[in-house]
Amino acid sequence: MDNPVPEFFLQELTEADLDSVFGAWESGEDVQEQQPPAGGREDEPGADVTRDNVSASRFATLNGQQLDELEGARVERTTARSTKWGVKLFKEWLKATDLNPAFEDLPPEDLAQLLRRFYGEVRKDNGTPYSKTSYACLRAALHRHLTGPPYNILTDVQFQ
Repeated sequence: MDNPVPEFFLQELTEADLDSVFGAWESGEDVQEQQPPAGGREDEPGADVTRDNVSASRFATLNGQQLDELEGARVERTTARSTKWGVKLFKEWLKATDLNPAFEDLPPEDLAQLLRRFYGEVRKDNGTPYSKTSYACLRAALHRHLTGPPYNILTDVQFQ
């Protein structure tokens, strides 16, 4: 199945485009010192750049509720679903093998051995092995669930 490339990926950026975006930032110029482009209209980007209107458009002022909503939405819905799927699958395997599903409390060495066995034994509903990509998603899901002390299943030596 051919997926067309979105049009915005096909547009080439010119050096002038990059300069207009990164010029002041790279040079360390004060934003107020920028001048409107020669012959530019007032409504064009960069036409009337001052510290006040840059701050007003670039930096929002949020109240506590808005910050709470933003923080709650920091994880994409699909990522949250993937994490839930991975944890549920691992806990189901633990129960099916008569092991305690509270894996979060295990020492890293014990968890590493369980995960090794789990990755080898877990199958799709139809009994076929998962693809390598699915195993990577499963591992990432468990990592997200366990992120923070005492584990990092992506970098800790016990999980290599």
